[in-house]
Amino acid sequence: MSLDNLVVLPGHRPFVATLTTGELFYKQKEREKTIAIGEGFAEVLPDRITILVEWAFFGEEIDPEEAKKQKEEAEKRLKELVPLDPEYEKAVRRLKEATVKLEVSQKYHSEISKAPR
Repeated sequence: MSLDNLVVLPGHRPFVATLTTGELFYKQKEREKTIAIGEGFAEVLPDRITILVEWAFFGEEIDPEEAKKQKEEAEKRLKELVPLDPEYEKAVRRLKEATVKLEVSQKYHSEISKAPR
């Protein structure tokens, strides 16, 4: 099973799903948090969810400038390739990873700047 969006509540029926590179949202003490994740799997059980992915970063762990640089480099590399090139899929994957990291970092830093001081 692979879905773009999935909501899991306590007591959910067990299943396993593949995860694609993207944003993982979860609630902790009524506060929504976001993690940038790579490809992997989720195991859902009635009392817990186990996530196993290639990589994962919280917004505070991502340097927005570095993420922006990685995205720009990936875009540049992708423009140099054609879809039949063996490196094309790797470049697409790197662009998606960099984009997700940048978006999660920007959301985190936006929330921090709005927080009361």
